[in-house]
Amino acid sequence: MAHGAVLKFRYGTGQALIQAAKSNWHVFDGWCAIREIDPLELPSRRLYNVIYTFLRENRDIEQLTTLELDLERVAEMKHPYVELGDKINNIHRKRKLSVVPDGAKAVIAPKEKWRAPPGWTPPGWNEEKSYQAAKSFMGFQANPGGK
Repeated sequence: MAHGAVLKFRYGTGQALIQAAKSNWHVFDGWCAIREIDPLELPSRRLYNVIYTFLRENRDIEQLTTLELDLERVAEMKHPYVELGDKINNIHRKRKLSVVPDGAKAVIAPKEKWRAPPGWTPPGWNEEKSYQAAKSFMGFQANPGGK
């Protein structure tokens, strides 16, 4: 990237710029005050440009090259919610749903019983005994068919 070229302010670049300003806030805020800029009143894109200008000031060519390479590198960083959204979408894709046979276009959930994945229960866990014990403890009849 040529020095002074327009940067794409993606999530990663924005985060790096904000972190740079936060880590030197007293210097950055003073720099802004001298120029009569209130960084807390700026929209994000303007703030990114102000921070970028602050970081470029009084740097030699080598330092500018390093700064721009660092910003390009972090530009590819994704917002954490992107990964979370992907995980949630994958969970929903794995659910087994079936269409009602009469063609009503209704969807029914699977009838299979949910089971805890391996490692979620202690060794020797008996699901049926634990269910009955929990019901008995809560005051429910352990055998719904009996009296």
